Amino acid sequence: MWGIAIYALIFSGFVAILIRNKGLQLDAIPRSWLVFAFIAKAIVGGMFYWVYTTYYTQQSTLPDAFRYVHDAQLIADVLPNNPNVFSSIMLGYASQDPAYQHLTEQMIGWHSGYLYGLTNDCSTIIRLNVPIALFSGRSFMVHALIFSIASFIGCLLLFLAFKPYLNKYFQCIAFAVIFLSPTQLFWTCSPTKEAALMPVFGGLFYLLSMMHQQKFRLHHLWWFLLIIPGLVFIKQYVLYALIPGVLYFLVQRGFNKTRPIYVWCAVMLLCGIIADNAHHVFIGGDFLYVINKKLTDFNNLAAIQQAGSHVYVAPTHTWVDFGLNYPAAFAQSYLRPWIWECKSWIYVPFAIENTLLIGLVLITLWKRPSTKRSVQPLIGVMLASILVMAGILGNTVPILGAIVRYRTPGLLLLCLLCLIFLQGSFDKNSLEKNSMSKPLGN
Repeated sequence: MWGIAIYALIFSGFVAILIRNKGLQLDAIPRSWLVFAFIAKAIVGGMFYWVYTTYYTQQSTLPDAFRYVHDAQLIADVLPNNPNVFSSIMLGYASQDPAYQHLTEQMIGWHSGYLYGLTNDCSTIIRLNVPIALFSGRSFMVHALIFSIASFIGCLLLFLAFKPYLNKYFQCIAFAVIFLSPTQLFWTCSPTKEAALMPVFGGLFYLLSMMHQQKFRLHHLWWFLLIIPGLVFIKQYVLYALIPGVLYFLVQRGFNKTRPIYVWCAVMLLCGIIADNAHHVFIGGDFLYVINKKLTDFNNLAAIQQAGSHVYVAPTHTWVDFGLNYPAAFAQSYLRPWIWECKSWIYVPFAIENTLLIGLVLITLWKRPSTKRSVQPLIGVMLASILVMAGILGNTVPILGAIVRYRTPGLLLLCLLCLIFLQGSFDKNSLEKNSMSKPLGN
């Protein structure tokens, strides 16, 4: 009962903020659309809970979100009787107290055997859930609602980042993509890494957009210093996918007279060389080693859980393998599952989404992608991130049910990139028609 009351209070409070906040001016987007999008996210959050408590009742098939909330509640329960153990867990240092060992043995999502020199992002999400567990009344839906609000704010920042580069018609399409696409709705409406990632991810692109429109300010650096640790401890592969694009953005912004395509290719080549040699600095920097180990782990997990959406992914032992496997990796990341691969009704929305995405990409290519020079630095960030993320996910995740979740940030960028190119094409055609219709001067 307490959980229901808290849920209703938080839900109604956030809706009231969306309705009454006069600072939310989104040009072509009515305020009612924001309210509708948030209500839709809350409804899908309830569907997420219903699906996984009705059809996936075994602990081995429960999504990570349930494990995170379970472990967070265990930690929260320790606080009244043993605050020292609570603080050691929250601050990340080991305690000699037997209660510490007992607590970590009870937790089912805290430990991860698949790090290979990378950070343990599972413990980060559990820690984020602990403050909520202190007042949630053991209600999973309260956790889901708060993470939904966080992801909603991230989506809003992402929309604001690209709004200046889209006209009112394309703003409406971008709003639907960012707030209402099946992948974004379903996988960011619960206590998942993707939901926690969205404020950081959206905040990064909002910051880049502000830097692109303004002169460099000292507070931009401070925001970078906040965003980067968030990526490190929430979704490290997203950080790796973003590094080449952000580096290109900073270089191009400093040398804006240089041809952007040359700078982009040079930065991508440099990042590839660094990725091939980063293992000399830390083990997690061995790009190909980590990719192959992750693929092996996913294959073993699929065999143990008898995953119905398990597909074959060729191993990547050399950079030649990486290049040869890349087309399949791209399709694996953004275009699958195909309609005929749906073995359960839950995959149908994602398969339809993929079909629409294929249509969007084909239309974009048919219209001959074009854009204004002023938006090219951001396009370079998006393109690099999309391509690198496909190379990472497509070579490591052989389970379609998992990849439709992990691809969330890359899929948003791919759709937005197509919209920006399409608008550029329409604007170019309109300009050409207007110039042809003008009479010749004397």
